Amino acid sequence: MITDISAGGVKVIAEYLEIPPEFTIILSTGSPRQCRLAWQIGHEFGAQFVD
Repeated sequence: MITDISAGGVKVIAEYLEIPPEFTIILSTGSPRQCRLAWQIGHEFGAQFVD
């Protein structure tokens, strides 16, 4: 679940903890965004948009 979003990236709470270094996230608008993992603490992680 996305808990925060900005022009530069997102903060996410997830049950699945094996987050790859780069991935695509689909926003609620249906728009895909390429992301790079920036940090991870427990079930929370931040990702930077790279597209």
